[in-house]
Amino acid sequence: MNSAQGMLMASLSALLPQLIESSSTLSMPSAQEFVLFLGLYMIAFGPCLMSFGADQFDAGDTSERASKASLFNWYVFTMNCAAVISATGLVWVQGHYGWALGLGIPAMVLAVGLSCLVAASRTYRFQTTRGSPLTRVCQVAVAAVRKFNVAAPGDMALLYELG
Repeated sequence: MNSAQGMLMASLSALLPQLIESSSTLSMPSAQEFVLFLGLYMIAFGPCLMSFGADQFDAGDTSERASKASLFNWYVFTMNCAAVISATGLVWVQGHYGWALGLGIPAMVLAVGLSCLVAASRTYRFQTTRGSPLTRVCQVAVAAVRKFNVAAPGDMALLYELG
């Protein structure tokens, strides 16, 4: 949701006449700069789709484990395709039709994606929180410090994997 709102704010920073810089100055007006950077920060604080996607699969089920690996492969493939499109197609759109359309297209794509995410929310597996996440992070940090000089076993089957 933050990503879609952030793209919308970045688009508005290039679209609204009150925010567009005047031709007499080369510096960005403070209102336009504020809206643009607020939008960029909202995009950066967006949700982590990879961990949300990983939570949808049961690690104990072999078929779901294979589907989880497939999800990550498709996610990486899709992100790379999106990077190619944004580095080529959107740059061309921004150069020929302006920043408003160049930022508006990703905002519309994010809005469609958000709509799909919300529409499918009834089918999601929601993980109940067990304790404080900060406690778990501290436990892992303490265990890592304690086992810093311990040699790993030669047989990888002896290693513990949290499932």
